[in-house]
Amino acid sequence: MMIGDESMITRNSCKWVFVFLGWLLLTNCCWAGDFKVNSFSETKLIRNKVLASHFLMRTTFGPTMPEIDALAERIGAIGHRPALEEWIDSQFGDYPLSANWQEYQADRGRLWPLAKKMLQDMGYEQANFGRSDGAPDFGVFGRNQFKEYAWWHRKITAKDQLRQRMAWALSQIFVTGEGPDRFSDRPLDSSANPRWLGLPKYYDDVCIANAFGNYRSLLDSMTYHPVMGVWLTSVRNQKADPNTGTKPDENYAREIMQLFSIGVVELNPDGTTKLGPDGQPIETYDNETISALARVFTGLVYDNNNPANDSRNAGTNLHAPMEMYEQDHDFDQKVAFGGALVISAKQSTDIDARLDISEVHDFLAYKHENTAPFLCRRLIQRFVMSNPPRDYLRRVSYVFNENRGNPFQFREVIKAILLDKIALSGIRFQKIRNPRGLRVTRAYDTEGTRLREPLLRFVAMIRTFSPYPDSSFVTHNSGASFFTPGGPEGEAGNQYFFIDNDSLDIDDDIGQTPFESPSVFNFYSPDYEPTGVLSTYTPSSAIATNRLKAPEFQILTPVTSNELMNEFRKSVIDDDLDVGEIQVVSGQTATLDLQLNYEEYFEDGGMLGPDGTEPTTAQLEDFLESLDLRLCAGTMNTATRTHLLNVCQSEIDQYNVQTVSNKRDLVRAIISVVLQSPDSAVIP
Repeated sequence: MMIGDESMITRNSCKWVFVFLGWLLLTNCCWAGDFKVNSFSETKLIRNKVLASHFLMRTTFGPTMPEIDALAERIGAIGHRPALEEWIDSQFGDYPLSANWQEYQADRGRLWPLAKKMLQDMGYEQANFGRSDGAPDFGVFGRNQFKEYAWWHRKITAKDQLRQRMAWALSQIFVTGEGPDRFSDRPLDSSANPRWLGLPKYYDDVCIANAFGNYRSLLDSMTYHPVMGVWLTSVRNQKADPNTGTKPDENYAREIMQLFSIGVVELNPDGTTKLGPDGQPIETYDNETISALARVFTGLVYDNNNPANDSRNAGTNLHAPMEMYEQDHDFDQKVAFGGALVISAKQSTDIDARLDISEVHDFLAYKHENTAPFLCRRLIQRFVMSNPPRDYLRRVSYVFNENRGNPFQFREVIKAILLDKIALSGIRFQKIRNPRGLRVTRAYDTEGTRLREPLLRFVAMIRTFSPYPDSSFVTHNSGASFFTPGGPEGEAGNQYFFIDNDSLDIDDDIGQTPFESPSVFNFYSPDYEPTGVLSTYTPSSAIATNRLKAPEFQILTPVTSNELMNEFRKSVIDDDLDVGEIQVVSGQTATLDLQLNYEEYFEDGGMLGPDGTEPTTAQLEDFLESLDLRLCAGTMNTATRTHLLNVCQSEIDQYNVQTVSNKRDLVRAIISVVLQSPDSAVIP
């Protein structure tokens, strides 16, 4: 086999994948990897880079080498924890929010204004989204994809990566989604905005805007948001009418407790379940409480752009908070939570109706003991580990409660999660003498890790390898190419990543895509327990439950596992990765390409040496160490590294691996395998 043969290298890399994974799963791995060093200063540098990569794996949509280097330098200058806290604080200050989408340059954190601006740059008028002469005709479905273009572009390019990661975490707790025919199939609502823009508007208003804010404020944003009103049928919810037999809709009342605040059983601050006198878990609410809260959430209707005249029959408006139609609200007394919450009867006014809702929000945010451990556990799962030890959860819950009145409550919670001693001790280091090096060891076994979400892994692949644009396609108005070429957003003008959920069949292949949660229960349950070996694993006493949870494994089926491997393989092997088609002029389409950049490894004079020479063992080791830092947070185990090195040397022994083309094929095949490895998929 000649490495330069595209079809052969593709098949060979696929063979490597399955041989490698089978070998790895059958090997008793030590989960420790070695970095070679030549001096004490180099030992410190490698240590700091591993710490930086590990932290950025948790806090971004994938670290880039410049980000790893910059954070490693700060760790070396001021220390590990101070440098991480400094980085977090810098993320809090980036990109203020703006309500005016035209102020896009000062509002880079949001999706809704970006989607509108992308449409405008493609030749659609901002007032009514009418098409300018000569602009492409996307149709309703094509315009609907702009919300996805905005999501992918933002996650790949945004500097406020921590805000984006927190927003993504919140979107998986306070879930909405397209659902069947809810938002994607109609052009404009009564606000003269496309209905499909309602979903990114919810993402912005609830998740982006509150990412560093306050949980109590988030409840207001969510309850009054019309997208949630449609998703959980609280819009146009009417009080009981004995004449017609109408009863309030209980959907939102149930889910605001079960999924958005307190869960179904009472918890201690450390996440352990409270038991009643009979030794059984105590339920947090009953049917009477559901009925009482359903009466509270009556009277909400769409904003009809006329504050003096709210109406139950107002047309759909997904872009402004819902209003209160007092005639439909139940103003009688409500008793919930066994009398712990008594909402008194009130006058039939807009203010009093809203006060009913405020009393429920206040109770859930400020008074109920379950809210802190329930929500904090879910946030820890999204950032650090699937099974937080009880002491870890207790400490984070304490911070949540101590900051209930703080407008920046989530800032303190994020710090508590990311800077806790448990979070900071996931990696250990050991100096080795012969040969001189630094051994990186995963401090935690099974119960201290998490499977990275497939979507995070896929975005990380794109961010890691600095994509640059296919310059042959330009936007309608600016003449600038679609893509941002590997630099900070905005530097190159109106250039975008036009990636959507259908690109590369991502929506079907990985089991998780933005705006497409199959239900309010998210893509996976935070309490999912996979069958097999893990179900028989006995966790330590530090874990709140007697069984381990592994949420992301719920979508790691044999089908999605195989498809995700194929996605990584074809994404890396293809020089010009097709990400879909877009119309550039009316009636004509063009295929858009995404080019991933590995040239630093195989170019003439790059890491694998000059053209015409075979890579040395030392150069191959440098190559694998670089991939370890980029893709495995520096935690690739020795067995994996040794196996990959042997494969590379075997290829060199059998084939002519001297030209730039030969080295490129070798690089792409190895990157493809590393992306699919457990070392990259499971991070401590």
